Amino acid sequence: MINKDIFLKTIVEKTIVIYGTGYVGRTFLKVLRNNHLEKRIACFTQTTVDEDFVFERIKVKPIEYVKKLKNVIVCVAVHEIYKDEVIRNLEKNEVYNYMWVYPIMHSLIFGDPIKKNIAISVAEIAHINLNDYRIATRYLAIDNYYGKNSIGYSIYLKLMELQVPHESAMKRLSKFINLINKWDEYGYDSTKSIAVLEGGYLIDGTHRLTLGLYKGLQKMTCDVYNTNLYNEGLGLLGNDAAMDKKFIGQRIEDKEIIKKLDETLNLIQIMCENRCNFIVG
Repeated sequence: MINKDIFLKTIVEKTIVIYGTGYVGRTFLKVLRNNHLEKRIACFTQTTVDEDFVFERIKVKPIEYVKKLKNVIVCVAVHEIYKDEVIRNLEKNEVYNYMWVYPIMHSLIFGDPIKKNIAISVAEIAHINLNDYRIATRYLAIDNYYGKNSIGYSIYLKLMELQVPHESAMKRLSKFINLINKWDEYGYDSTKSIAVLEGGYLIDGTHRLTLGLYKGLQKMTCDVYNTNLYNEGLGLLGNDAAMDKKFIGQRIEDKEIIKKLDETLNLIQIMCENRCNFIVG
C-alpha cells in the first residue's frame, strides 16, 4: 500500500505533472506546497487542453507537451470516479509514468496512521461528527434509495455541486448507489477502512460510515490519524469538503433543504445516543 514515504521516494529528483484541475487537483497542489515541493511542479494537465492557460499560478499544458518531458511523474489527482478514464487517456497517449495519488492524500496531509485496522463504534463516530451536514446528506440519499423519501438524491446532488460540477456529482451519487447495492448483496466489507482523527473526527469514508449507521452495524474498521495535525489538515481540505453548516447555509437558498438536514441530524443524534447509551445533559 502506497504511503507518504513511498510517494516521496518515488518522486525523488523527478519533475511533477499534476493531472486534474478539479477539487482533488487543487487540494493536491496545496499538499505539495505544504511539503515544500512546488518548485518540482512542471505544469498541470487534463483530458482536453485546447491552448495553454494558467491555473493556481501554474501553466496547464496538453498531454503532447507532457510526453516530451524527461524524468517526469504524472500525479493523477482525480476522484476515483474518473481514475480509469484518465489512465486510459494517458496510456492511449503513450504516457505510462503515472501514479494515482488520491488514496495517499490523507497520508500526505496527516502522516501515516498511528493505528490501523481497529474496530470502533459506528454510533460513537457518527455522534462526534454531527456538527456538519456530511452524514445527514448521505442518510437522506439512503432513505431515497429505499423509497422512504423522494428528495434525498436531489439534496445530495445540490450539496455535492457546491464542490464539483453536476456531472461529477451525478457520478458520485451513482457510485454511492452501487455501494448500497453491494452492501445489500455481500454485506459489510471490513477490509475497507474509514479514516478518523484520534478524537473521532471523520476525514474519509463518510458514505460507508453513514451506510453502516443506517444498517445498524456496531463497529467498523478504522485507521486513526494524529489529532495534532487537525487544524493544518482541515485548512488544506477546506470547510466545503466537510459540508460545514455555515458554508452550506450561506450557499443554499432553499431553507426547506436546511430544515430537512437539521431534522435528519436530530434524528441521527437521538439514534446514536440510544445506541451508545450516552448520558445527555
